[in-house]
Amino acid sequence: MSSATGLHILHDTGAPAGSNDYTTLVLLHGYIWHSEIFRPLLPLARTHNARILCVNRRGYPGARPYTPAERAPLEHPPGPGAPLAEVAAFRARVAAFYRERGRELHALLLELAQGGLPKADRGRNRGGIVVLGWSFGTTWMHAMLADVAAFDAEAGSEIDLGDYVRRVVLYEPLVALAGYPPPRDAYNPFADPAVVIEEQQELLMNWISGYFLHGPDFSDIDTLERRQHLPVPRPTLTTMSVETVGDVTHAPAGSPGGADHTILQAGLMANVYPKLRERMLRLPAEKREDGKMWEHVEVRVVWGDMSIWESPGAVMYFKKELEDAKKRGIRMRSVTFARVRGANHLAHWDFPEKTLRAILGTSAETELE
Repeated sequence: MSSATGLHILHDTGAPAGSNDYTTLVLLHGYIWHSEIFRPLLPLARTHNARILCVNRRGYPGARPYTPAERAPLEHPPGPGAPLAEVAAFRARVAAFYRERGRELHALLLELAQGGLPKADRGRNRGGIVVLGWSFGTTWMHAMLADVAAFDAEAGSEIDLGDYVRRVVLYEPLVALAGYPPPRDAYNPFADPAVVIEEQQELLMNWISGYFLHGPDFSDIDTLERRQHLPVPRPTLTTMSVETVGDVTHAPAGSPGGADHTILQAGLMANVYPKLRERMLRLPAEKREDGKMWEHVEVRVVWGDMSIWESPGAVMYFKKELEDAKKRGIRMRSVTFARVRGANHLAHWDFPEKTLRAILGTSAETELE
């Protein structure tokens, strides 16, 4: 089902029969994989009093392609030694592109609320909307929260979307996409000069879906295993049939010239991710009485402790930033962390029940840190 926003609802389990306090869970996928990858969660929706919607971002099956005019700001980045004004202009164009993606997501959630949903009951952890971005999709969450007050004002709706959105989930965030500095000996197959371009996607998919044995306490990013995944459990991708891999991926989006490839490269070259994260996390010095900053909306970071190093690494950075901000008296969003033990970057595929509990559950139901 296509939305007026250009996003595409690939699956919708519908409201659980007889429930007037169900949670609407909106899922946005990552890089190359599209939202069919969330398929194992769908049969669990009703037992968790949830309606699950799997959403394909633009550039993926069913969604509206980006127009040449929309892609133009991402193209022709300034080269080495370019004037600072040219660099700043490119950064501003890429930041504006991301702002539009945040606006699209906000508009989709508003469409759903206007269609009739239970409002959020924060005290009982029921109802409302929980919206999740996985991996590369976390940057869409950042973009929405960074400018949510403006989006609320622009929408001009009689419905206050902040009454519906209960939680924004950053599922398996990555160091680079959160705009944090890489540690020494950082590794990614895309950046490995020894990997020929024809092998990049296969190596990336095996690496990113592998299981890694990291340091015991997750307090030092340098203890995280960078390269070598365990032989057992096997990388999730290698446990899928060729047909299944074809069902859950859309390789053109991540190939040179593809939508996500272009967006990711532009975001990295323009260095927009640090500022996007900062604007997502930080609140104004004085609390707004109109609630339009969504200060009451929880941000939850869900991560697997056997994932690629970038995810537990991002968790460490997030925690440190929040601790430092508290010491300095900087107002930040309310952030919780849910660890899925024994899980990798595709926890929803290998451990759907545990993952859904981490996404939807309360501190009594899941391992909140």
